[in-house]
Amino acid sequence: MGGLEIDSEKYSVAFNNSPIKLTPNEFKLLVLLASRPNQTLTREGLLEDLHGTASSMDRSVDSHIKNLRKKLESASGRSMIETVYGIGYRFIE
Repeated sequence: MGGLEIDSEKYSVAFNNSPIKLTPNEFKLLVLLASRPNQTLTREGLLEDLHGTASSMDRSVDSHIKNLRKKLESASGRSMIETVYGIGYRFIE
């Protein structure tokens, strides 16, 4: 997608052939978001997929998204993840 390459078998991500180092949770979030481009995924749904439980008090997904966003923007020079306030996040193609 626009220079972003995700290899789920090798657990690797690259932008224009330059590797991007992600934590396991960041990688999983990216795969979840990128597999449904332009679709809004709820924080609770992402938490459920990451940890198997969802709690409105658990802000870990926000932290992972913040770090993932920073790494993707650093590599690509553009924002790829949009916040949908009050709902969740969306991957922009």
